[in-house]
Amino acid sequence: MGERFQVPVCKVCDELARADERYAYHLSRHGRIRRGLGEALALNMGLCVPHARFLARAGPDVRAAVSQGMRDARMRIVALLRRASLQDEQVQDILFGARRRCPACAFAHRLAGRPLSRLMRDVEAGRAFPRTLFSTLLCFEHARQMVLGAAAPARPRLSRALRLRGRTLTAAGGDSAPGDAGIDTWLPAALFPYLSSMASVDAGNESDVSDSSSDCPVCLAQREAELAWLASVTRNIHLGQPAWLTAPTCAEHAALCLNSLSSGHMPAVFPLYIDAAIASTRRRVVEQKAPAKKRHRDPTRWFDTPKRPLDGKGEDVRRGDEVPDDEPVREPHCPGCLSRDIAMRAAVSSFLYSFAGHPPSRDGADVGRLCLKHLAETLILAPDAKIRARLTAGLTQSADDTQAL
Repeated sequence: MGERFQVPVCKVCDELARADERYAYHLSRHGRIRRGLGEALALNMGLCVPHARFLARAGPDVRAAVSQGMRDARMRIVALLRRASLQDEQVQDILFGARRRCPACAFAHRLAGRPLSRLMRDVEAGRAFPRTLFSTLLCFEHARQMVLGAAAPARPRLSRALRLRGRTLTAAGGDSAPGDAGIDTWLPAALFPYLSSMASVDAGNESDVSDSSSDCPVCLAQREAELAWLASVTRNIHLGQPAWLTAPTCAEHAALCLNSLSSGHMPAVFPLYIDAAIASTRRRVVEQKAPAKKRHRDPTRWFDTPKRPLDGKGEDVRRGDEVPDDEPVREPHCPGCLSRDIAMRAAVSSFLYSFAGHPPSRDGADVGRLCLKHLAETLILAPDAKIRARLTAGLTQSADDTQAL
């Protein structure tokens, strides 16, 4: 395997890891960063799960800064909801954007974008070859992201290099003997070393570090669902079931899966992620056959087939796997994401059902158990204005109680 396959030292993953350490350092040393943390956490409705866990493992100064920032964020959200309705544009943007936003992620992505941009410029200028780049300087996931962000002239070459890299990875993994101890080291490093280092489902409070006195019930439900999904992956491999039933197709859950599987199970799982990753960069080809010449127009054909775009030489400009950007591509669903999303919706619905049956005097305690991310989901999915008003009042009460501590 070593002669045919080379594990890259991913420049972007290295930058991401350093960015997380720098973010924690700034929180512990710079008062200006700490003072702005509450506002950042309020606008992003807390931290993403991996960064919450990362900061929870940091030093006591960092944990104290994040805890204070979370308390400040709740007060800011209360103030915003007091002066604006849930239909306010800013409130809607905050609530509906909560799932995909995190101040630590934003900090890391700004720094990690620099090496990716430099490598892209090298490819476009002809100073770097995509195949060499993908095998030495980028993990598979960041190679995929480079393809997604590439402009039209460089995209076909990058797409071909990504497909070749995927085939090489699949072949190298398939050649690994069952129980090969090496695969659990080189495979995560070749696919997504940064995500592999952050992937976990057995931590404590997932979203708010020390924002609440007990774990968020929705976080707990999602954690249990992911553990059940991980168990189903192993069970399906043992039963010889098709991989697509449970195998992950997103990088986050592929990293989580590989961190939990034994080395003998890995070759049965990761090829599906590679196929899905390549498919995410492929734009569907819409076959446009010239209509057969007929003397009379077909009455069932109520539209005309659009002509394929031609360049100055009269040649079709759609080559390989490219079609216009506005044509949607349906990507394979990820069973890990699906299980987590179903658990979240079920847990939020269960919380709202219980919340509606409790007396208003318990609203503060009930809402205080929710992390900020799932508070946003609860406000979005609340069945009526009365429940939303109670949730807002409960948030106000829980924030006042926390501030008084």
